[in-house]
Amino acid sequence: MPSSGEEKVALTTAESIARELAESQKLIEIAPPVNFAPDMLLPGKGLQGRKRRPGASLRGYKAMAGELFETK
Repeated sequence: MPSSGEEKVALTTAESIARELAESQKLIEIAPPVNFAPDMLLPGKGLQGRKRRPGASLRGYKAMAGELFETK
């Protein structure tokens, strides 16, 4: 008869999976949280230097607004 120190406890499937998962988690290195923004974004580089001009989509609005000020 084995002594109390030599007894093996039978693990259930869930317990053995949990033990294996815990052991594998100890081996994984924890990566520090890093934001890409300081390296990839440069302030002021995305701003346009010239003033934007109206395009063709403004033509319908100008026609409608022009009709309001026509004298008949």
